[in-house]
Amino acid sequence: MPAGSWKSIAVVVDPLQKVHPALQKAAVLAESSGARLTLLNTFVMPQPTANVAGISASEIIDSALRERRRKLEALAVTLRRRGLRVQCVVEWDYPEHEAVVRYVLAARPDLLVAETSHHNRLVRWILSNTDWELIRSCPCPLWLVRGGALPKKPKVLVAVDPAHVQAGRSRLDTRLIGAAQALVASIGGTISIIHADDVEHSRIDAVERLGNRHGILPANRYLFPGEATRVLPEAVWHVGADILLLGAVSRSRLGQPFIGTTAERVIDRVECDVFVVKPVGYRSPVSRHRPRLPA
Repeated sequence: MPAGSWKSIAVVVDPLQKVHPALQKAAVLAESSGARLTLLNTFVMPQPTANVAGISASEIIDSALRERRRKLEALAVTLRRRGLRVQCVVEWDYPEHEAVVRYVLAARPDLLVAETSHHNRLVRWILSNTDWELIRSCPCPLWLVRGGALPKKPKVLVAVDPAHVQAGRSRLDTRLIGAAQALVASIGGTISIIHADDVEHSRIDAVERLGNRHGILPANRYLFPGEATRVLPEAVWHVGADILLLGAVSRSRLGQPFIGTTAERVIDRVECDVFVVKPVGYRSPVSRHRPRLPA
């Protein structure tokens, strides 16, 4: 992804919240890159199944749509005063992650920004959290924001794996570094790369070639021995990374698409933002067609 390629950025916003860290960071990126910014709110409640006090389900949902759009527009006013091109989109849909992905499939933004938070292990494995589902099913690059403001010179760390069986045909490392370069071109900062190396089958030469090809300074190339799920949190701490870029590679489990294993196991072990990129040829499992609006 070359510098200056951010043309359209969508950010998931809950207008009922008081603070909006994802919106703050998306606005900084949109302002610096000149991208159009979409404030996106999708909601699954209310989901009425019968008339309440003579009010139909569609009327209740229409009322919620208008109220949420009004709150989004209030947020957009300040952004427009900064010169940003902003549009607001509110949709009822179900489930929540599919609502977001359906918008991405239809509007095709260059980037989706969403807020995330720590989930304990019990919650992670019992509940189908929107974070995990977006990692698996969002077709465009996904920036999961932890919170806090962007530093003036953010440190961007890219997890590369030139040894992966799909590395060549998916061009995932190139896409990851390209996304990092587009970020740094817009908001400043530095880029480092990290590879979780197998000491018995070291890929140091491949990492060096990758760094040379993309102009990554030798001092910003790291190889730590061990599994990626242990190495990446260590590297984030060592580098002091503000944003960790990860690739989500397709696999198969019981014949069903399964994606983002490393990202899912790493995201709760780091304090920084996580930026997820899909390989070439990825197809989202989410249908473009949303459920029918209740009568």
